[in-house]
Amino acid sequence: EWKNAIQNAQLADSILPWRLTTKYLLAENYPRVDDVYRGLKYAELVVETPMKIPSQNGRELKVQAQEMWDDLNQKWEAKESEFSECTASMPEVERKEWIELLDVAGDNRGQCLQAFLAAAPSERSALLFLLKQMPEKDLHTLKAVFLNDNLSYAFKVQSGVLPGINMPEDIFLNYVLPYAQLHENRDNWRPEFYNRFLPLVQEAATIEEAVMILNERIFEMLGVGFENRRLKDGLLSPFEIIDHGAESCAGLSVLLADACRAVGIPSRVVTIPRWVGFPGGHLWVEVYDQGQWKHIGAFDRSPLNQTWFAQLACETDTSKPKHRIYAASFKKTGLQLPQYRDVHFIDVTDNYVGWPTHLPENK
Repeated sequence: EWKNAIQNAQLADSILPWRLTTKYLLAENYPRVDDVYRGLKYAELVVETPMKIPSQNGRELKVQAQEMWDDLNQKWEAKESEFSECTASMPEVERKEWIELLDVAGDNRGQCLQAFLAAAPSERSALLFLLKQMPEKDLHTLKAVFLNDNLSYAFKVQSGVLPGINMPEDIFLNYVLPYAQLHENRDNWRPEFYNRFLPLVQEAATIEEAVMILNERIFEMLGVGFENRRLKDGLLSPFEIIDHGAESCAGLSVLLADACRAVGIPSRVVTIPRWVGFPGGHLWVEVYDQGQWKHIGAFDRSPLNQTWFAQLACETDTSKPKHRIYAASFKKTGLQLPQYRDVHFIDVTDNYVGWPTHLPENK
């Protein structure tokens, strides 16, 4: 109810930016969805925005907004004070990174600060990684509840709920913790996927067995099938795919990789923009098993590293970027592809070329 009120008031404020009433409604409603900072800012706007036509109504609104600002400012100062206390014992470099990130977050500062305060002290470095590496759009929009859900459920599986998981910290941070694979809309999929999919794999003897179970079961459970959609038509998010009931290799790969992350299996989506001598490109999933990245096709039934496209991948033309193979990385790498907004990649072509007769060390 409050979220709808906020959306309507934001729309009205964008249409009639000189009106005080919509700003007052936003100041009043943002704290009801636990966003004190935005409420404070809108109360300040009501106080400072000149009345286009002076009126008694407007003057009364400004007085009420000032009272609201005083109350919200006290609450906000308490949060800032708690933040200062929590960061006082941090290494200076980390403390400065937090301060800089909160400044960059702009109007979403309150949500990021709230996420920090709600996180366990042992989880705050991981939250810092998320905030530093996420696209700027996410830093400006993601809510504390989303960030904390993602954080807490990722840490539930950090120690490994499956046998044989060897998960270095950098692998956990980049391939289990993140809430997104590519540029899909941001769904809070982790709590649901953890609760639905963890029971499927708890008896699995190996990572490969667990991945095969997920690939065989989750699409039927979610009521999702294959549909040959073009990526240019838009990449659906996990919940959008479930609502739609079908997706292409891109969306199905996102679903499978997210399901793997939900149960503690490091995973990433991989793409080749264009096959050599074959129309179009493809996307698939890699999972981290016993220190190596192994590939699997979402919605396929082939075992790890035995996919229908393995031969095509190993015979790709390494001299042309469009024929090379790229794995998505949440951590910023500086390598980006034009068809994927705000997504960074690692070139993994060498892990495929010459395979299966030659399998170099994965990176």
